[in-house]
Amino acid sequence: MARQSPSAIISGAGWTASVFLKLQKAVQKEGGTDEDLYKIDLPGGESLITGMAKLIVGAGNKVAQVAVDLQVRLKALIAGTGCGKNFYLDSTVKDSDLPDEVEGEDAQFEETTTRSRHTAEIFGEIKEKGRPMASPQVLLERYAKAHPEAGKHYQVAVIWQKNGRWFYAALHWHIGRQRVDVYCSGAYGLWSESSRFLVRKP
Repeated sequence: MARQSPSAIISGAGWTASVFLKLQKAVQKEGGTDEDLYKIDLPGGESLITGMAKLIVGAGNKVAQVAVDLQVRLKALIAGTGCGKNFYLDSTVKDSDLPDEVEGEDAQFEETTTRSRHTAEIFGEIKEKGRPMASPQVLLERYAKAHPEAGKHYQVAVIWQKNGRWFYAALHWHIGRQRVDVYCSGAYGLWSESSRFLVRKP
């Protein structure tokens, strides 16, 4: 019997469901839930799919190794929060995407609210008020440690823009403990009214 080509196998009945179940099991093995898996269908989910595609295409060659090396600083920041494996780091976000650290960023910060809006709108709204958004370094290195229950009742996040792309880092509550998410979100990711954003005190 002739061996079927990969294209023929992929187009066959049942292949998609089989692969999805394997992905679901892999997410659960990493401590995730169906809620985490559902993120691929939410705003910004395209970046997750793109990240998986890059890993698949680059598997077994130097490209995959370079992607890991370019997230050393990000992984250190996340590990420093003490969240363990309770985090998600978008594979398309690199250390070079972090904003430059500002001298004196150990100043006091506070949470601010905003009505339900898109990422770029919220960033502009806060900027217009003259309240600089905290950096992800401050959120993860200092704020998360000083407030181990941050995110329990509402998520606390920071938004930044660099290299022509939008990013966010957020603290929220997941399986009974603080969770960290770092995403390349796009300008039109929608935030609910229950979100809080970390800004510098006046």
